[in-house]
Amino acid sequence: MPTRGGSVAISQGVITLTAANGNILTADFMGTISPFPSDLQTNTFVGSFLITGGTGRFADAEGDGLLSGALSGSLRTRVFTGTITAEGRIGY
Repeated sequence: MPTRGGSVAISQGVITLTAANGNILTADFMGTISPFPSDLQTNTFVGSFLITGGTGRFADAEGDGLLSGALSGSLRTRVFTGTITAEGRIGY
């Protein structure tokens, strides 16, 4: 387990977004969660994503970008809540 100020790498994950009409956009992501040195219950998230396609109008989607956010939770249990912002590009 990481020590105070350490970070945990997230080796892989999938983001799935569903549009109002039911079309789905998918992306793979990687990143790290790092605790604030003064508060181990507050963490920052920094990562990147790569759009892998989807369904309907997103079937041929492509793109990439960066992720960042603040999360509350425990590195020990790896359960977090919070907000992550995505900035990047998409073509479809």
